[in-house]
Amino acid sequence: MMIGFSLYALAYPLSYIPVAVLDGIFVYMAITSLYGNQLFERILLLVTEQVSP
Repeated sequence: MMIGFSLYALAYPLSYIPVAVLDGIFVYMAITSLYGNQLFERILLLVTEQVSP
């Protein structure tokens, strides 16, 4: 019951936030979560320049 009420109450304040701002927040969260991903790190190794010490 409380979850349903909180979703109903959240819709009103979210209508004042522009869609572009919400999209930017979700893109930021997606990009920051990639840095712990092993597949993403391996793909970065393919596209970054390798320098020997």
